[in-house]
Amino acid sequence: MGHLFAFLVGAGVATWYARRHSSYHSPQPERGPYYSPAAGYPPQAERSKEWDEQRARFRDMSAQAGNTMMDVTESTLDVMQVAVQTLKEKLAEHRSMRMEHPQPVSPPQDQTNRLQEA
Repeated sequence: MGHLFAFLVGAGVATWYARRHSSYHSPQPERGPYYSPAAGYPPQAERSKEWDEQRARFRDMSAQAGNTMMDVTESTLDVMQVAVQTLKEKLAEHRSMRMEHPQPVSPPQDQTNRLQEA
Protein backbone atom coordinates (compact mmCIF):
# COMPACT_ATOMS: atom_id res chain seq x y z
CA MET A 1 0.00 0.00 0.00
CA GLY A 2 2.86 2.35 0.81
CA HIS A 3 4.52 1.66 -2.54
CA LEU A 4 1.32 2.52 -4.41
CA PHE A 5 1.01 5.79 -2.50
CA ALA A 6 4.64 6.68 -3.24
CA PHE A 7 4.11 5.88 -6.93
CA LEU A 8 1.00 8.07 -7.11
CA VAL A 9 2.76 10.97 -5.36
CA GLY A 10 5.74 10.65 -7.72
CA ALA A 11 3.47 10.54 -10.77
CA GLY A 12 1.58 13.61 -9.56
CA VAL A 13 4.79 15.57 -8.95
CA ALA A 14 6.19 14.59 -12.36
CA THR A 15 2.96 15.63 -14.09
CA TRP A 16 2.86 18.93 -12.25
CA TYR A 17 6.52 19.62 -13.11
CA ALA A 18 6.04 18.77 -16.77
CA ARG A 19 3.00 21.03 -17.11
CA ARG A 20 4.60 23.89 -15.20
CA HIS A 21 7.85 23.90 -17.15
CA SER A 22 6.55 23.05 -20.63
CA SER A 23 5.91 26.74 -21.44
CA TYR A 24 9.65 27.50 -21.08
CA HIS A 25 10.59 25.15 -23.91
CA SER A 26 9.41 26.00 -27.41
CA PRO A 27 8.84 22.93 -29.58
CA GLN A 28 11.38 22.33 -32.32
CA PRO A 29 10.06 22.35 -35.88
CA GLU A 30 9.57 18.92 -37.37
CA ARG A 31 12.40 17.59 -39.46
CA GLY A 32 10.44 15.18 -41.64
CA PRO A 33 11.12 14.14 -45.23
CA TYR A 34 9.31 17.21 -46.59
CA TYR A 35 10.79 19.79 -44.23
CA SER A 36 12.66 22.64 -45.82
CA PRO A 37 13.00 25.82 -43.76
CA ALA A 38 13.53 28.03 -46.80
CA ALA A 39 11.16 26.64 -49.39
CA GLY A 40 8.44 25.06 -47.24
CA TYR A 41 6.92 21.87 -48.60
CA PRO A 42 7.96 20.34 -51.92
CA PRO A 43 5.56 20.56 -54.86
CA GLN A 44 2.54 18.29 -55.00
CA ALA A 45 3.95 16.29 -57.93
CA GLU A 46 7.06 15.32 -55.95
CA ARG A 47 5.03 14.30 -52.93
CA SER A 48 2.71 12.32 -55.18
CA LYS A 49 5.64 10.52 -56.78
CA GLU A 50 7.10 9.58 -53.37
CA TRP A 51 3.66 8.48 -52.20
CA ASP A 52 3.26 6.22 -55.23
CA GLU A 53 6.70 4.72 -54.63
CA GLN A 54 5.82 4.01 -51.01
CA ARG A 55 2.52 2.40 -52.03
CA ALA A 56 4.26 0.21 -54.62
CA ARG A 57 6.85 -0.86 -52.06
CA PHE A 58 4.09 -1.64 -49.56
CA ARG A 59 2.20 -3.69 -52.17
CA ASP A 60 5.35 -5.69 -52.93
CA MET A 61 6.00 -6.37 -49.25
CA SER A 62 2.35 -7.37 -48.73
CA ALA A 63 2.49 -9.78 -51.67
CA GLN A 64 5.74 -11.26 -50.39
CA ALA A 65 4.28 -11.68 -46.89
CA GLY A 66 1.17 -13.31 -48.35
CA ASN A 67 3.27 -15.75 -50.40
CA THR A 68 5.40 -16.61 -47.38
CA MET A 69 2.29 -17.19 -45.28
CA MET A 70 0.82 -19.49 -47.95
CA ASP A 71 4.07 -21.47 -48.10
CA VAL A 72 4.15 -21.88 -44.32
CA THR A 73 0.50 -22.92 -44.25
CA GLU A 74 1.00 -25.41 -47.07
CA SER A 75 4.02 -27.01 -45.39
CA THR A 76 2.13 -27.19 -42.09
CA LEU A 77 -0.77 -28.94 -43.78
CA ASP A 78 1.64 -31.37 -45.44
CA VAL A 79 3.17 -32.23 -42.08
CA MET A 80 -0.27 -32.71 -40.55
CA GLN A 81 -1.30 -34.94 -43.46
CA VAL A 82 1.76 -37.14 -42.97
CA ALA A 83 1.06 -37.35 -39.23
CA VAL A 84 -2.57 -38.37 -39.82
CA GLN A 85 -1.50 -40.98 -42.38
CA THR A 86 1.04 -42.40 -39.93
CA LEU A 87 -1.59 -42.61 -37.19
CA LYS A 88 -4.00 -44.35 -39.57
CA GLU A 89 -1.34 -46.93 -40.41
CA LYS A 90 -0.60 -47.55 -36.73
CA LEU A 91 -4.30 -47.92 -35.99
CA ALA A 92 -4.72 -50.43 -38.82
CA GLU A 93 -1.67 -52.34 -37.56
CA HIS A 94 -3.07 -52.55 -34.02
CA ARG A 95 -6.46 -53.61 -35.37
CA SER A 96 -4.90 -56.42 -37.41
CA MET A 97 -2.88 -57.55 -34.37
CA ARG A 98 -6.06 -57.69 -32.28
CA MET A 99 -7.80 -59.73 -34.96
CA GLU A 100 -4.91 -62.21 -35.16
CA HIS A 101 -4.54 -62.64 -31.41
CA PRO A 102 -7.93 -62.22 -29.78
CA GLN A 103 -7.91 -61.84 -26.03
CA PRO A 104 -10.23 -64.22 -24.21
CA VAL A 105 -13.03 -62.30 -22.62
CA SER A 106 -13.85 -63.42 -19.11
CA PRO A 107 -17.46 -63.09 -18.06
CA PRO A 108 -18.06 -60.34 -15.54
CA GLN A 109 -18.30 -61.54 -11.98
CA ASP A 110 -21.49 -60.86 -10.21
CA GLN A 111 -21.24 -58.38 -7.35
CA THR A 112 -23.32 -60.61 -5.08
CA ASN A 113 -20.83 -63.48 -5.49
CA ARG A 114 -17.97 -61.27 -4.40
CA LEU A 115 -19.79 -60.13 -1.30
CA GLN A 116 -20.59 -63.72 -0.32
CA GLU A 117 -16.97 -64.83 -0.84
CA ALA A 118 -15.64 -62.19 1.54
